Amino acid sequence: MSVRVSGLVDATPEAAFAVVSDPEQDPLWRETVQAVELTSGDARAVGAVYTAHVEVMGRKVDADVRLVSLDPPRTVGYSLITPVRASATYTVEPEGTGARVTFELDMQSSGGMAAVRERVIAGFIAKGAERDLRSLAQLLASQQAER
Repeated sequence: MSVRVSGLVDATPEAAFAVVSDPEQDPLWRETVQAVELTSGDARAVGAVYTAHVEVMGRKVDADVRLVSLDPPRTVGYSLITPVRASATYTVEPEGTGARVTFELDMQSSGGMAAVRERVIAGFIAKGAERDLRSLAQLLASQQAER
């Protein structure tokens, strides 16, 4: 199962990348993320592991995420360790006077009925990612206005 969502933000690629590559800023723009804490490694360094406290459909879940790649100011990659196995990437590219931020998530499909369930989950994740990218744009605009 794959999800790919993209959106424009009115910010430099460097400013957008600074936010999407810092898991501890996720609660500022990702609706389901309540808090994030570094649990091992060095912050914002490949190999760092974070625990994200999320709430999805009224249910609280802890998700462990490892930062697996970092190529500033273009891409950052994560590996979801628990509660599901998946990989996620944010790519930031200059576009016009701002930046295009693309979120991609890949989960291995189990086939059969699981594939049907995964399509529903993919739709849910895509809608959430679209909402989160709008929130990211608002956060970056407010940061720009403060300068």
